Amino acid sequence: MKINTLDDLDKFESKIGSEFRKFRLGDILHSLHIYGKTAEHPFVIAGAALFAIRFSLPSKNIQQKKGISSGNLTKLINLIWKYQSIDPIIFDNDLHTDFNASNPIFLLIRVVNQQFPFNISKYSQFTRPIFLYHEIPPTLVGKKGVPKFDLIKEFENLNGVSVPEFINLMVVISSYLRQYSTFSLDDIVRQARIKGINIPDEQGISLAISQIAGDQKQLTNLYEKRQAGDRRFKMYDISPLLEFPIIYPCRGTGFTDYGNNIISAPIPDLIDRRNCIGIYYQLFNKFTNIFSDYFGHVLENYLGIVLNNCITSELIFDENQISSSYSGKKPDYAIIDGSMTILFECKAVKLKKDAKTMATEEDINESLKQVIKGLKQLDEFIKACQKKLPGLEKFYGCSKFKPVLVSLEEVYLINSDWFRNHINDLLRNEGIINLDWQILSIGELERLQPHLVEGIHLSQVLQNLGQKTFNNVLKELAAQTHKTYKDSFLYPKQEELYQRLGIPDINE
Repeated sequence: MKINTLDDLDKFESKIGSEFRKFRLGDILHSLHIYGKTAEHPFVIAGAALFAIRFSLPSKNIQQKKGISSGNLTKLINLIWKYQSIDPIIFDNDLHTDFNASNPIFLLIRVVNQQFPFNISKYSQFTRPIFLYHEIPPTLVGKKGVPKFDLIKEFENLNGVSVPEFINLMVVISSYLRQYSTFSLDDIVRQARIKGINIPDEQGISLAISQIAGDQKQLTNLYEKRQAGDRRFKMYDISPLLEFPIIYPCRGTGFTDYGNNIISAPIPDLIDRRNCIGIYYQLFNKFTNIFSDYFGHVLENYLGIVLNNCITSELIFDENQISSSYSGKKPDYAIIDGSMTILFECKAVKLKKDAKTMATEEDINESLKQVIKGLKQLDEFIKACQKKLPGLEKFYGCSKFKPVLVSLEEVYLINSDWFRNHINDLLRNEGIINLDWQILSIGELERLQPHLVEGIHLSQVLQNLGQKTFNNVLKELAAQTHKTYKDSFLYPKQEELYQRLGIPDINE
């Protein structure tokens, strides 16, 4: 079916929906789970699961794993491929004209945010949350400059369980739903307790599960609530599976009587994501800036832990150690490596919903305000060092400065040439030129850590990242050091967690 207008797109969407309506939700989810074990593109599975949630009939409330034929599954998958390959620039003349006159990055941002969030790294999804949401918050109580926010208390109020209990439960459920396409939550709980695994009581489980699992009605309502405002971009709508990775495929399910409910996770890795970045978004959606202002200090502390586990011979200084007399805005951390200084600043760098789904220049620029603010701060500090202002004597011998913004969540393609050109244009409007910046997520620094601690300097890695992609640099480091996640400072916590719960390590 050729798409020439928005009406054609609506008809194609309806056609796909009619195909999904021929099958029960649980049967499709079962087949997608099996398909996902060998599929290379989980975003297609997510797209198919969303159509099934919206259009398929609910399954009967029995634990039946029937599936659909491979031929029917292939037909559905092909329809999803075609739907997700459409962009409105192919049928809307105004958008096509705007695209020809604009930076191609805006189209690519839509595409990668449709696809990449479903490629979940198993690296640190259960260990980083222990630091961020459990160990670091108590150390910030009463600390000067840190806003008052009781993360541990508010988390428990929302989820009915403590952070460690929640992580235990997520590990257990993820482990079962990684093996089985559908499972009775009642059976998971019973088997976990037989093994002596410490998980919450029934009331705690019921509330915790209500935060990560939903039935068709709830997930459909969430999908409709967060749709792109411009329906020409409907193929890029954000999936509710990112917030609720577990699905009740049966009719009449609810959150108060969890015992007889069958649950399914077409992409089990999303449970791990919900346990990590998902906790941040749950708290942010509830408390907005009150939480994000506080959490900046949590992330800053965690960055210090990561960096201190990276360096060998370099010198590292936190904000307080950089200078006691310099009155300007200081970076969160500085690493001096010979004549080079690397400056780190944590910022809440994330694209808003419309920037991900429609990616207009206006939407992107709105989401980049924190990026520009952070880079301006680092540029001002670099210029102060170059002027050898009082209080910055540590940096008098430095001839090179590398500003690095660190975000909690990866912003896809942000270091690519097209994206860099756009950000540099915004910086030029602020009077900043020739700033050799880098933006890294905390997860990317975690993945570099086991290689850096072998004596490879971060300054050299950052130089390589200016010429190669992160994945290529990481592969070269792994070939050089022969280190893996098991050599990370994070791994002992994960190993202890899995051994304590009696669950096979997913990194084995």
